[in-house]
Amino acid sequence: MLKHKVSHVVTVHCVLHRNHLVAKKLSGKLHEASMICIRSINKIKAHPLNSRVFANLCEKNDETVNQLLMHTEVRWLSRGDSLQRLVDIFDSTVKFLGEVAPLLCHELKKCKKHLLYLADIYSKFNEIQKRLQGRDITIIQEQTIIMGFQVKLGLLKNSLDRRDYKYFSNLKPFSTSLMEDHSISDDDIEIFTNHLGNLQDDFHIQFKDVENMTVPEWIITLIEVKFENISVEPECEYELAELSVDIAAKVVFESGSLSDFWYNVNTRDNYPKLAAAAERFLLGFPSSYMVEAGFSHVNVILSKQCNRLNLKERGDLRLKLTNIQPDANALVRAHQAHPSH
Repeated sequence: MLKHKVSHVVTVHCVLHRNHLVAKKLSGKLHEASMICIRSINKIKAHPLNSRVFANLCEKNDETVNQLLMHTEVRWLSRGDSLQRLVDIFDSTVKFLGEVAPLLCHELKKCKKHLLYLADIYSKFNEIQKRLQGRDITIIQEQTIIMGFQVKLGLLKNSLDRRDYKYFSNLKPFSTSLMEDHSISDDDIEIFTNHLGNLQDDFHIQFKDVENMTVPEWIITLIEVKFENISVEPECEYELAELSVDIAAKVVFESGSLSDFWYNVNTRDNYPKLAAAAERFLLGFPSSYMVEAGFSHVNVILSKQCNRLNLKERGDLRLKLTNIQPDANALVRAHQAHPSH
């Protein structure tokens, strides 16, 4: 059992890192366009005077925002937000660069369609990253999100093949344009579809272990199918026979999440072998959210007034990070009441 738990923990610890590796792979043209966009942003943001003049220009042009966003390699998915901000104020950016860096301005205008595509794709990567954050994400949910995104990549590729841009918010205006200069060329479509195809292949390679992970059907649908149709480990068969007709368990199963059901005290007491077998598939999904939440709680706990607290010896931080809710009634019963009460 421990071996299985360690295996799944290692798998999910690697998921976000592998997601980063897959998403960072760009073809030559797209990589070149990405670098041009980053250079354009840095040309403005890295120089305080340029940044102030650019902000005034954006306000004069009635832009909704007046600043670009810097991209940092450490938190590289910020590139998605940076590129989308560049899309939002593209015209003002081009106008400003035309005066301070004409060559860079020309390169940026040439790669505009690639910029729009990249902003759309990175926004979709950001979307799945956010869905993988939080306390209650389990390995089962992680598998669903990762595998679902692979299917979506095929959908995006087929959509571009038909020149249907409904899934690409930045490219969508090109679907109604009749002007040659405002349409996407066949070469660009080929670059985009090849990139999506390569992403599919890379996802299949990087997440092969996640894809091949088999979640026993009885963990998810044990109440909804007949016992005779469920495949279960021999040592759990006896308990599952009773659980499949347990009316009280059915109520708990239908009223909460999988974790609520399998970590329920009654479930664990009455069906310990089944609960232990299900536990490794309900492990929390380790992500950057947990690390960032830990730092945030430390900042709150170790305030100027409480700077002598020792978090390693006290349970303050652990209480903040755990999902387990204390049983107040049990804690009260464990302590003798004062005789006068």
